[in-house]
Amino acid sequence: MTTDRKTPDPRAAAKSRRSPKGKSATKKQSAHKAASRQKAGIVAVIGAASKASKKTVSATKPAKTVKKKPVRDDFKMPAGDYALIEALKQRALEFNRPTKKNELLRAGLQALGALDNTELQQRLLALEPARKKGPFAKASKAKA
Repeated sequence: MTTDRKTPDPRAAAKSRRSPKGKSATKKQSAHKAASRQKAGIVAVIGAASKASKKTVSATKPAKTVKKKPVRDDFKMPAGDYALIEALKQRALEFNRPTKKNELLRAGLQALGALDNTELQQRLLALEPARKKGPFAKASKAKA
């Protein structure tokens, strides 16, 4: 069975697309390997030079500030305190300063931190407890 030269066999076409075998192929491959080695050498030299320049640049840069991750916490407050937070948010809106709950709590902590011990004690005694009964209230009464 003969094939027409105009319509070549697909398997034969695939074989012809492959790299030719023999001495000329090995010369091309070795030349390609040598060129890639030379490029790798140049890249290594450039990389070493850039690393050295980066070291001098990084020595002159100020130290990076480390971002502090916020700590997530969960706590309970009486409903009256939540109402107070909403009232404070509305007061902040009156002078065009939208405020979040955590900003108000942080500002309150700063204000409490500025108090002396007797004033802080008075403020803490004036608070109503967040819970009427603690989780261990029954156990402590039972033991006593």
